[in-house]
Amino acid sequence: MHILYIPGLGDSYDGFRRFAMRLWSLHPDITAEVVPMRWSDPHETYAEKRHRLQQAIELSNDDRIVLVGESAGGSMAVTMYTEHSMIVRKLVTLCGKNHGEKNVSPRLYRRNPAFRESLQRADAAMTALSPAQRANISTIYSPHDHVVRPADTRIDGARAYLLGSYGHLPSIVYVLLFRLRLVRTAAS
Repeated sequence: MHILYIPGLGDSYDGFRRFAMRLWSLHPDITAEVVPMRWSDPHETYAEKRHRLQQAIELSNDDRIVLVGESAGGSMAVTMYTEHSMIVRKLVTLCGKNHGEKNVSPRLYRRNPAFRESLQRADAAMTALSPAQRANISTIYSPHDHVVRPADTRIDGARAYLLGSYGHLPSIVYVLLFRLRLVRTAAS
């Protein structure tokens, strides 16, 4: 399985994310890479971020591509999965802001300009998801996440995995370091 990890906001954490993907890649049946989004870059458009992920999908030589969208990366992952469900085998979101463009502070959009468009496109993509596509989606989230509300993570018709952890960032770190088995289960 080839995992394309789509990070959320907090570009400064990409080094840690790459470290976690190296750990995941130690497993014989997994290769994993981070596709940086650079959400806070005011000069890079949504289209450029999307193009980078598109290239990663096209360059993958594995027929078992899994998109893992973390937090804000969930919105990009939902859209790309919808457009590429013939190539991408599964979609897993981790504490993903998968929809709900109107539920975000304008200040957050000002600091991460392409995020608004990403959520708008994800909201539109949600209406296009077929029941079969929804069955290939899994959401992993904490009911105690006060950054991304569980209602903005859950997707009707998708499998949902609840974490017993508290908080947004601690839940993400917990899964990245200790719960690869859960990600593998969600991606199967």
